[in-house]
Amino acid sequence: LKDGCRKSLDVWEWEGKAILIDGHNRYRICKRYNKPFEIDPVSGLLTRDDVVEWIIRNQFDRRNINTWTRGRLALRLKEVYAKKAKENQSKGGGSGLSGRQNSDNPVDTKREIAKAANLSHDTIHRIEVIEREATEDVKKKLDSGEISVNEAYRDVRRPLIKESIAHVAHNSGENEWY
Repeated sequence: LKDGCRKSLDVWEWEGKAILIDGHNRYRICKRYNKPFEIDPVSGLLTRDDVVEWIIRNQFDRRNINTWTRGRLALRLKEVYAKKAKENQSKGGGSGLSGRQNSDNPVDTKREIAKAANLSHDTIHRIEVIEREATEDVKKKLDSGEISVNEAYRDVRRPLIKESIAHVAHNSGENEWY
């Protein structure tokens, strides 16, 4: 407290307002103890999606976070990247690469998410499955670091594998797979 706020607060300038995007705790402390602070507008943020991506990437750069948390944060980028992919697709003439120049950058949503989080796309897939199918108890264990993503994934997949085996075991003999 004696040094005041040593790092400026990052803001997004939007419609004439400065919206705080990083430094919420510093801001509260400065206000509480009547300490001066500086703000730093972050350039290049044109849309809310840009801000969301900046915030999440900033968290990746600053924090020592576990695989589960890193993957969950990255999955919040899924919509952002999906929008970019769709925009690129429409620039290319609709549904494929037709009309796209070699200099255009196609967006592969799953790979972009994995790359942003510095995780493999397989790990991102596992985290998606866990998010969708795991119990709250399993998620709490992941939050606390009690179990790994791989352990949680195996636990979640085990009942699904048993269901598949049961289906095959009760197969009528006719080929139900075609």
